[in-house]
Amino acid sequence: MTRTPRWPRMSLLAASLMLASTAQAAPAAVQWNAATEALISGQRQQISLNVHFATDSATLSASDLDALRALATQLKPMLDGQIAISISGHTDSTGPEEYNLGLSQRRAKAVSDALTQLLPNQHIRIEARYFGETQPLASNDSRDGKAANRRAEITLASLYALGSKGDRPVTGPATSFTPDGSLALTTDPHGRLALWQLAEGCPQYSTDTQESPVMDSAISPNGRLAASGHLDGTVQLWDLATGELLNTRYGHDDTVVAVTFSQDGKWLFSASHDRTAALWDLTDARQHKLHTEGALPLSALTVNHNGRRLALGDIGGYLSLWNLATRTKVSEIKLLNGRINDMAYSSNDRYLALAGGSGELVVFNTETQKPRTLNERTDAGVVALAFSPDGQRLATSWSDNQLVVWDTASGRKLEQTQTDSTIYRLSFTPNGHMLNGAGESMLWQWDTERFNLVQAQDLSRPAPEPEPGQPGEIWREPTTGIPFVWVEGGCYIQGCDSGAQSCARDEMPAHQVCVDGFWMAQTELTQDQWQTLMPTNPSRYPISGEHPVEQVSWFDAQRFTCKLNAQSGFEFRLPTEAEFEFACRNGGEPVNFGSPSVAEAASTLPSDPAKVQTGEAIHLPVTALAKNALGLSGLNSHVWEWTLDVYDKAGYAAHRRYNPLFTGDNEYHFLGADTHRVERGGGWDTAGRFQSCQRRQYDLPETRAFFTGFRLVRRP
Repeated sequence: MTRTPRWPRMSLLAASLMLASTAQAAPAAVQWNAATEALISGQRQQISLNVHFATDSATLSASDLDALRALATQLKPMLDGQIAISISGHTDSTGPEEYNLGLSQRRAKAVSDALTQLLPNQHIRIEARYFGETQPLASNDSRDGKAANRRAEITLASLYALGSKGDRPVTGPATSFTPDGSLALTTDPHGRLALWQLAEGCPQYSTDTQESPVMDSAISPNGRLAASGHLDGTVQLWDLATGELLNTRYGHDDTVVAVTFSQDGKWLFSASHDRTAALWDLTDARQHKLHTEGALPLSALTVNHNGRRLALGDIGGYLSLWNLATRTKVSEIKLLNGRINDMAYSSNDRYLALAGGSGELVVFNTETQKPRTLNERTDAGVVALAFSPDGQRLATSWSDNQLVVWDTASGRKLEQTQTDSTIYRLSFTPNGHMLNGAGESMLWQWDTERFNLVQAQDLSRPAPEPEPGQPGEIWREPTTGIPFVWVEGGCYIQGCDSGAQSCARDEMPAHQVCVDGFWMAQTELTQDQWQTLMPTNPSRYPISGEHPVEQVSWFDAQRFTCKLNAQSGFEFRLPTEAEFEFACRNGGEPVNFGSPSVAEAASTLPSDPAKVQTGEAIHLPVTALAKNALGLSGLNSHVWEWTLDVYDKAGYAAHRRYNPLFTGDNEYHFLGADTHRVERGGGWDTAGRFQSCQRRQYDLPETRAFFTGFRLVRRP
């Protein structure tokens, strides 16, 4: 009776640690200490340690027990679920095969029982297997060879690198790029997700610190959704444009290590250390589980471009291919001798590349089912890889800070360069001219024709401490000089009450919402403030620096915000509809205009159409506008102002109560339908109730109109 192992036999480090001479070698504890420290610190992903036995014995010696006790002491501080332990029992060839199989089982059990007792309350996987005489390390023709083969092999696999004390996961940033290569979603050292505009080199936003560390992220093909997989086994879905959390999915029992979208964006796939993969139908929230029945935790996944095959990789080097139509396994093959770190299909789905934690790089031909090894095992592991859009080049990054580009067909190295630090994610731009790389707090871009480094962006930014103000307090942003007023949060009735007045359909239903406190710009953004960060003034009426900037699109406002975020130690964004109306209503009062003087200005400022067209109606600096009770001006007149919200013609039917923000429906997220963003505050092209606090306007986010501007809010 023989058993096929599902665990990589031995790492290079293990080979150097083997007690190959005699069973009476130096105490194992001394030899194991350095190896285990290398595993904990992330220098190695996997090590093997050997316990040797006397002839025909499954009893642990006193020195072996001391070594196991020391090993347990090192492992105890590790975060739960961070490590997998495999114990395999072996014998020499003395004695019958059946007897040897039973003896190897007793040896594996002896070590497993000892570690289980030494680690009583640790969530550490311990698997025991036995192989008899079938896997010798040395020839059984010699006495020393037999001594080396009488062993129990302990394989320790770090599911990801750990901190220096084993108390935290140390992973590369969970970075993903939009298909057009213009945006990067990454994690920062503070545990937040952050969206970066690559061309401008600035952060658009960052989320709150995540309760559970982000292990991987992905962006949908249309660039409208993002997904993140977490240490606690959850999967979260985000609106990419705003960073708004849409929902959290539960279904995995352990760490989610990889996530990716289908090509149509309607399905999300996740792989977990619980040895399962999940298929999430995003249109109806259904989940389908693929029970891989593998003995090892999963470590990577990818979907081919025609959406028919799902590839799964585990920490033992096994690749399994699944038919997504039937959700059945098509094939399984061991291609690497250790963990599969990353996988990618070429654009024509002919090739599947696999990155190995032990330095192996394999390109699997999906037509012939034949693998080709581009790189054998080395001390440096392959961390990430990506195919060029035409599939002719394969970019790879290595744990020793090397970036290598290969010719896919021949396997020849085309380019190789040293990088400042390890690259954890690679992505080509659609035209293949640029290669994006993400490292620890760094983003890089290379010109792929000359292989020159074009841009290096430092992602490290301090996490600002919350700084709420006092009602009416004014704070001035130092770079632009924009004055901000603190607006104390609260609850109010948003929308229009049809019982009290005539209401537009999209202003209903009136409903209670609550908003947290925020800093709001005292006025609309001026032309001078705009030009502190932007090269030109887009305004149709460049009358003075104190007049509002106009002819700016929603995307223009996002670019300005991004640049300001890069300059400041704080984070700025457009207001939500709920925040805008709350501020317009003097902090949620049941009024349509902030004050009588504001109402009067709203009715008299817009003149006849001819004066509006010539600009005679808007020759007012922002400081000349009447203020409401909070000290804010322009909320009922002057220019329409962009908000974060997607426009919903159904009004507020989809609004939640606390800090509502509408980010779009399924047609927007999955079908790529055009969307409109909401504008608030009235403009010089309208008058009367069209400038009231509840009035909504909308436009395509790329529209630049001479009556549209914006103002910012600052996160407290």
